[in-house]
Amino acid sequence: DCNCEAKLDVTAAMDLAFGYRNIWFDHKSYGSASTSHITRPCSNNKKSHFEIEDADEVDKMEIRIDLWNASNLKFGDEFLGELRLPLKFLRQSSSYEAWYFLQPRDNGNKSLKPDDLGSLRLNVVYTEDHVFPSDYYSPLRDLLLKSADVEPVSASAAHVLGEVCREKQEAAIPLVRLFLHYGKIVPFISAIANAEVRRTQDPNTIFRGNSLTSKCIDETMKLAGMHYLQVTLKPIIDEICQVHKPCEIDPVKLKDAENLETNRENLRQYVDRIFTVITKSGVSCPTVMCDIFFSLRESAAKRFQGDPDVRYTAVSSFIFLRFFAPAILSPNLFQLTPHHPDPQTSRTLTLISKTIQTLGSLSKSKS
Repeated sequence: DCNCEAKLDVTAAMDLAFGYRNIWFDHKSYGSASTSHITRPCSNNKKSHFEIEDADEVDKMEIRIDLWNASNLKFGDEFLGELRLPLKFLRQSSSYEAWYFLQPRDNGNKSLKPDDLGSLRLNVVYTEDHVFPSDYYSPLRDLLLKSADVEPVSASAAHVLGEVCREKQEAAIPLVRLFLHYGKIVPFISAIANAEVRRTQDPNTIFRGNSLTSKCIDETMKLAGMHYLQVTLKPIIDEICQVHKPCEIDPVKLKDAENLETNRENLRQYVDRIFTVITKSGVSCPTVMCDIFFSLRESAAKRFQGDPDVRYTAVSSFIFLRFFAPAILSPNLFQLTPHHPDPQTSRTLTLISKTIQTLGSLSKSKS
């Protein structure tokens, strides 16, 4: 198998008909009409992974970049143009930067000149890893799976892997999938979390950094908790997106027809309903997440015995600040909505998310 990764960075744009918000990044075979969607639209910087069983097929594939204007979701996204990069050219250099003219979809409009749709300057970094049969990795797999039992855990293979990776996420993603598959994710996370708690001096900063522990728990929640997130939040997120109740509480940003007190009450009702469904959703929380949170609570309470709140903040720092709040803020990235919300709805979700973060951190609002 050939494991491919392409990182796309849009560094500049010229002569576009509209400003753009969404970029779709696909890979496609020259000889096939099917296209696999790789990433959700989120920003101008993309990283995509895709696997190809036959390495010889790579030269027959291309990356397609579609540009969309999503400012008016009522009538759907507006297609601005596309460009295609054959992988056989990207394979010649690890980094490739150039200007590209946008083209109409599938060259459908023959009357357009090459520069009618504008152009993008792209920086593309393309890498390939050739994957051997799984038997080749058995010694490494077995070594990693023993990590939870190694004393100290900082000497374990998994922990060392996390230390040598510049981005903790790069280590967390494969480690979590491995330990989840073999049913050892709870003892592994408990071990590295205990070690981190012992190193923490201030209970107010517990699990607040981007450590291997935090990234592994984030990835576990993302994999094990997606259905839980859908069941808990999707109904009310759908209502917020459809009803469009004004919730702006900044007097400077109020529209002429809006009333501050009415908006504040709308926001309060939404926050109260979301906070209630979250606090009552314990029975739906996946067992693996419950077991991890129990371990975090016990470890934090043992380390900071003089702080009665630390057993709660250790858990709330994940379940509220790193799970529910980000999903409320960007529901399209968590498959709660098909598109990025319109500006008013996005502002409402931002206010709700900030309030949920404040409630989840057990702190009083300073504003």
